[in-house]
Amino acid sequence: MQKSKPNFFAATFGVAMVFGVSCFSLPAIAASENHSIGVLGLYKATEPTGLSINNKSLEAAGCKLHQNGVIGGAQGNIGLEQPNQFALFLCQGPVLNDPAKRGSLTKAASPEKIIAVIEGDFMVMPNAGHSSEVSGRRYVIKIGRYNNLDIDGRDHDLAALSAKAAQAKDTYVAESFIGVNHAQGLPTPDEAIIMFYETPEAAERFYANNEPILEEVAGFNHDHMIDFVYYTGQVLP
Repeated sequence: MQKSKPNFFAATFGVAMVFGVSCFSLPAIAASENHSIGVLGLYKATEPTGLSINNKSLEAAGCKLHQNGVIGGAQGNIGLEQPNQFALFLCQGPVLNDPAKRGSLTKAASPEKIIAVIEGDFMVMPNAGHSSEVSGRRYVIKIGRYNNLDIDGRDHDLAALSAKAAQAKDTYVAESFIGVNHAQGLPTPDEAIIMFYETPEAAERFYANNEPILEEVAGFNHDHMIDFVYYTGQVLP
């Protein structure tokens, strides 16, 4: 597999990989006991201006809407048709392995086309000092699957990348994490991570000033990933 050359998308997506497993070493805050499962839905709409949610169906699934947004671009390939909308739901329990709840969740975002849904244990990362408006941030969603061929080496590489990225200006912030247990529309990945740059301009500056980090990220993807995709987008107010 050829290493990908750093480009604009690497600034927006690729560098996020340093949080692939190292999220587990961060002081995560568990979701509330009543809504401990995160469900990430990827959709394709004719007019990607935000999902129209059927709250009655969503409640029947035991879920509530946490974030809703649009997807503007992608890098990587995990075998999915390109979505243009996403929604993050917090749920009281597993949904995808329960036919009734799964049906209710499907109806909750109808009539949008469902590209994929993934669910698992949900964690929130501390965001102290980041008070920017959510709607003004550039969000990044990473979904990935590891090859697990060298776990010790992967951990070492992640730690090194995380340390370097943490010292960089305009760096990204890991916001939340799903340790995936079930999936619909694709083979079950290992994780989904939602993170952000304070602004689109901050993402561009990070890319322009940190090419060595981007090169290392390309190497990490080559060495440790089976497949992955990064979506960039905006959370709607």
